[in-house]
Amino acid sequence: MESGGGDVIMEEKEEAKPPAGSMTSKFLLSSSVQDPLSRIAENGALLSAKASSSGESPSASSSLVSISRAPKRKADDTEAEADHRHYTPLSEYSANLLTSSEQTGLCYDVRMRFHTTPDIFDSHPETPQRITEIYLLLQQSGLISHEPHGRHLREYLYRIDATEASRKEICLVHSEEYYKQVKSTQALSTQELCDLENTSNSVYFNKNTFLSSKLAAGGALNSCRAVLNSTVKNAIAVIRPPGHHAEEAEAQGFCIFNNVCVATRACQQEFPDICRKVLILDWDVHHGNGVQHVFYDDPNVLYISIHRWSRDADGTRFYPGESGDPEHCGVGPGLGRNVNIAWEQAHMKDADYMFAFQNVVMPIAYEFNPDLVIVAAGFDAADGDQLGQNHVSPACYSHMTHMLMSLAEGKIVVCLEGGYNLQAISTSAHAVTRVLMGEPPDRMILGSVATSAEEDVRKAISIQSKYWRCMNPPTTDSDWIDQAGGVPLGEIIRSYQAFTLYRELQLVKLMIFRDRPYSIFDNQVLATRNYATCKSLLLVFHDPPQVTGIRDPDTGSIDLSCTFMTDNLKSYITWAVKQGYGIIDVNIPVRTRASERQTRANNPQMEEAVKEELAVYLWQNYIEVGDHENIVFMGVGDAFHSLIHFINNHAQECMDLVSGVVGFITAETKLPSVIRDIDQLAMWYYKNSRIFVGNNHMVFDPDRKTPKKKFGTITQSKEKKMMAMLSFHETDATKWMESRLQSNDDLHSAPSVVTVITPTLSVSHAQSRGIDKDKSLSTNQPLLAPPLEMEI
Repeated sequence: MESGGGDVIMEEKEEAKPPAGSMTSKFLLSSSVQDPLSRIAENGALLSAKASSSGESPSASSSLVSISRAPKRKADDTEAEADHRHYTPLSEYSANLLTSSEQTGLCYDVRMRFHTTPDIFDSHPETPQRITEIYLLLQQSGLISHEPHGRHLREYLYRIDATEASRKEICLVHSEEYYKQVKSTQALSTQELCDLENTSNSVYFNKNTFLSSKLAAGGALNSCRAVLNSTVKNAIAVIRPPGHHAEEAEAQGFCIFNNVCVATRACQQEFPDICRKVLILDWDVHHGNGVQHVFYDDPNVLYISIHRWSRDADGTRFYPGESGDPEHCGVGPGLGRNVNIAWEQAHMKDADYMFAFQNVVMPIAYEFNPDLVIVAAGFDAADGDQLGQNHVSPACYSHMTHMLMSLAEGKIVVCLEGGYNLQAISTSAHAVTRVLMGEPPDRMILGSVATSAEEDVRKAISIQSKYWRCMNPPTTDSDWIDQAGGVPLGEIIRSYQAFTLYRELQLVKLMIFRDRPYSIFDNQVLATRNYATCKSLLLVFHDPPQVTGIRDPDTGSIDLSCTFMTDNLKSYITWAVKQGYGIIDVNIPVRTRASERQTRANNPQMEEAVKEELAVYLWQNYIEVGDHENIVFMGVGDAFHSLIHFINNHAQECMDLVSGVVGFITAETKLPSVIRDIDQLAMWYYKNSRIFVGNNHMVFDPDRKTPKKKFGTITQSKEKKMMAMLSFHETDATKWMESRLQSNDDLHSAPSVVTVITPTLSVSHAQSRGIDKDKSLSTNQPLLAPPLEMEI
């Protein structure tokens, strides 16, 4: 057995000699080989001995070096005195280099091997031998010291105890009911355990599962603690059972407690000043659905997963299924903090993983700038693993580790997840450990990147470009664009839309008489001429139309001949005009103009405030003052959030005047909700809304609870993309809006087709109706202006 915490890992007697023919017997290293680190260690041992003989305490000789700012040189200092004041002798630093903080930690406990199948005749891939083989290879490679005096030598691993995670720590991630459920397995009979296995999602239990699972979670947590408090520079946790599939209230995919999630949550609480932002990199061949769900709305945890997402013969996705969709990017404040790089085919190799790391993982990780890196290190993508069917070499794992070590000042913890080929998992973990200890990664022989892998990575780049600056290709210098009179393509497209809608449907620009909304949303608000006199009004807030084209990844240039705009929302506007309804159509740009973007680039709250200010302005000056009997709000994409913010802040007015709300939301957008605390608002919204949500949205995940009334009446679409959803649900949505927009006199008769043209309103007329205006405007400036006045 290993000794207590703080001691060097000692050899287990039962594991001292591998059996004949064992895989690990092939990897014995000569103890006579001495690398540069061992020579430095010998010098450090001499220095430590010298310090001890001089009466210095061990704690003093092993403390971390603290380099403070040099004091200012006084006028009467000589050069020699100044040098003496500014610099500490090299010998003093040398004596402090070889401390425990320069070592790599290893967490391992034989009790984690006690979790086995209840049926002794059942052969299961998640076997206790997985961690045994890793430990044996590390031991026989000379990375584990056999003697206590090796404690402070960097060529040996430093012992980290795997203590049991507490109930409080585990319940930071899991529910109390689930914790009690796992605990209850200690008292079940063998037959009951077998029955439980048969009804569970790819999980088995025995009487020791609860203990082993607490040790695995505690081992991951203690490893992170040791790194954060500088006991070790980095660590590897050889733990089981794995955890990244475990959900809040369910064990899945060989996983009981979600080890890396427990470690992350607990460390964020224990070390709030030095562990605020955490990167979890998951290179297990299976997607970590449990990790994704825990941190899906957390802005301080970046989850990046590289996983296989191919379809089986029956059309189902590789385990665990649809959760690994690259379109799943997080919600709310966590939007953009979930990055899925999904391989659509099996048999990915080193070149494919390096391509993903260099083009997506590391650029995003650098931009995120974490305080701690945790690797969910499943080695089932390794060459030889029959479950994963990929071909990643130990050298590739070592290179990926080496790149991640450049983050968070080297604070990285590697936690074992999957991996079911004993030779592949041990050699891969061994390669990772040696890199953590300071050795360079092994040399790789890279082939070409697979075509499918390049497409998968490009897809991830395209999706994540909405949330990360590094995912956008380089563009021409902004100063040059301003000097050349560059115009954003979005404004050109909106001008084209305005011209087309004016020519075909008589929509004109609605004037905005406030500085801030006007500067941002000029030309973005269009309306029918009957917006003020109609009985029924449709207010539409929508994202810009979708543009699809080919973009050069190096120069950022776009081939315009192969670039197309699609706008399925136009058919809704055409329908409303033919019904004689008034329309106010508001296009909400994803990004504002260059000069404004620079001032608000890092202030999304300001962006949302401006959008809500526009909604308030339109309501007070153009909607509330009208003679409308029925008003319907329609929100499409991220712009829908602006309408919900308005409803929350003007609840009573909306409940009195708005007869319906229609929304379209895809997977990458958080499902907005009204505030439950406002009296009757949630029930009103539930009864008077139809929210069409993309098929792959997280709200439909079977592991999540049924959405509450505050999210409205939800319809799960068969489609995923916004344009497809708008087309597929057009008949359903328009019929529902028609039922809400008909006046009381027209409920039993078909609406007639009416085109109402009203005189242009002047500002003096606006003043008589209480409409706001800018003081500098002349009294004859129109509120409605045809788009022919705009630059096109």
